[in-house]
Amino acid sequence: MYKNFYEKLVKSYRIIELTKPYSVIFSNILA
Repeated sequence: MYKNFYEKLVKSYRIIELTKPYSVIFSNILA
Protein backbone atom coordinates (compact mmCIF):
# COMPACT_ATOMS: atom_id res chain seq x y z
CA MET A 1 0.00 0.00 0.00
CA TYR A 2 2.74 2.47 0.94
CA LYS A 3 4.78 1.40 -2.07
CA ASN A 4 1.86 2.13 -4.40
CA PHE A 5 1.38 5.56 -2.82
CA TYR A 6 5.10 6.31 -3.14
CA GLU A 7 5.10 5.39 -6.82
CA LYS A 8 2.16 7.71 -7.46
CA LEU A 9 3.96 10.48 -5.60
CA VAL A 10 7.13 9.99 -7.68
CA LYS A 11 5.17 9.95 -10.94
CA SER A 12 3.31 13.15 -10.09
CA TYR A 13 6.58 14.79 -9.07
CA ARG A 14 8.17 13.85 -12.40
CA ILE A 15 5.19 15.29 -14.27
CA ILE A 16 5.54 18.54 -12.32
CA GLU A 17 9.28 18.66 -13.05
CA LEU A 18 8.60 18.09 -16.77
CA THR A 19 5.92 20.76 -17.04
CA LYS A 20 7.73 23.36 -14.93
CA PRO A 21 9.89 24.80 -17.78
CA TYR A 22 6.79 25.13 -19.99
CA SER A 23 4.86 26.99 -17.29
CA VAL A 24 7.82 29.35 -16.82
CA ILE A 25 7.95 30.06 -20.57
CA PHE A 26 4.17 30.54 -20.63
CA SER A 27 4.26 33.03 -17.76
CA ASN A 28 7.11 34.90 -19.47
CA ILE A 29 5.01 35.21 -22.63
CA LEU A 30 2.06 36.57 -20.62
CA ALA A 31 4.21 38.97 -18.60
